[in-house]
Amino acid sequence: MILKALLDDQLLELNIPEAFIEQSAKFFEKMDSDMDQGRQMGRYWLDNPDRMQRCQLAADGLLHALETGDDNLGRLMAGYILSRMPEAELIEFDPNGEVENHLVKLTPARGGLSFSTVQQDNQPDMSRNLEDPRVQEAMSQAEEEIAVVFKMGKQYKFSLLDPETGEWVSTPPIASRAQAERMRQQALEQRCQEILARS
Repeated sequence: MILKALLDDQLLELNIPEAFIEQSAKFFEKMDSDMDQGRQMGRYWLDNPDRMQRCQLAADGLLHALETGDDNLGRLMAGYILSRMPEAELIEFDPNGEVENHLVKLTPARGGLSFSTVQQDNQPDMSRNLEDPRVQEAMSQAEEEIAVVFKMGKQYKFSLLDPETGEWVSTPPIASRAQAERMRQQALEQRCQEILARS
């Protein structure tokens, strides 16, 4: 399996064999067990990190491994990310090394959610179709699958239900409430279109 990592404008391709991931299953379970006890994530304590946050924590370990040349740790951290989020395609490390700002970008074609897609500004405006009962029903379902914006410290997030896994996945931290609300509206319109396409 391939996991790409963007470090100081250099794109790295990490090739993690599936056999290695299977052999490391007990190590990954120990990581999960440790994180079940809560973890410090930047300035915040998380009682039970969600799947995205666990992968961000592993990405921080991967960053440390790449900076120190620790190949074994790097393989383990990349393997953990791929084992828990096989749709992960690219890790973009925060230039300041803030763990909560590491981005895990996902491949929509392999299932899951792409936060880079959520952030696009070119989503079609669904408002003109809101009188259509099908659109109203799809938007109502989308509202149930995308949580409201919430504040975490000085930043904002919202969560989306991954229809493939049934798990809630939080967005990376967003600087302002206004930006978070815009991104949520774009996510709602995108999810509405996905629901309509399936119906």
